[in-house]
Amino acid sequence: MRPGYVMQLLQVVVAVWIAASVQAAEPKPSKGPIALGDLAEYVSGLGPIIGEVVGGPDPFGYYVLLVPASGEVPVKADRLQLIQRAGTPDAAFSPGDVVDVRTKLGPTRAGVVKVNGGWCRLEAPGMVGWAECKELKVVRRADGSEVPPTAPAAPAPAPATAATAGNSPLKGTYANADSSVQIEFKPKGAAFFSLQGLTLECTHKGTAKAIVLTCAGEDTPFTVDEDGALRGPPDSFVARMKKK
Repeated sequence: MRPGYVMQLLQVVVAVWIAASVQAAEPKPSKGPIALGDLAEYVSGLGPIIGEVVGGPDPFGYYVLLVPASGEVPVKADRLQLIQRAGTPDAAFSPGDVVDVRTKLGPTRAGVVKVNGGWCRLEAPGMVGWAECKELKVVRRADGSEVPPTAPAAPAPAPATAATAGNSPLKGTYANADSSVQIEFKPKGAAFFSLQGLTLECTHKGTAKAIVLTCAGEDTPFTVDEDGALRGPPDSFVARMKKK
């Protein structure tokens, strides 16, 4: 195995995770042929991938996409979905800004590398990808100045449910199909969430049939299937977790 292959694969996986988990509205693809500088999406074995068009089409109908963490990737035209036309950035972001990204697995801080229209290319240790700028919150500008936080609106009281009754009775370690994601449930409501070796300290509460995992202030609900497996949000890395 060549040096750096594992890290490159991890970056690709996390890039897919960003694209799939950023809590944004479903993008509305533009109409018409794809051109240089456009953002386009294709579906790989790891899920949907967004890249910037830097070449093509060639005589065989392939475009070249510059994909974060993967470099230049040739993709057949009929596999591409146009996400946004190239153009002058229209979002109030600049390369070098530091932003908070809200994902299904919790908030993540990243740097803005490039702005293309209303989309921002993000980068952080072990994490790269594109996200809609309107779904990001600037915490520090490129010149180093801090952006004061805005006062959050008072949250509505959560309805009482069985999943929030108290510490859940789950114990042991659960993993997805390839064990790239694992959740270890400890006594007294403690838990540890691991993604490709990166670990977050979390908490869990609920019942034997429904629980809520809380990591970095974000809640992820699970139900317990009849075979004991955990069923999380669909189309996520934790859609189904089996006990090891």
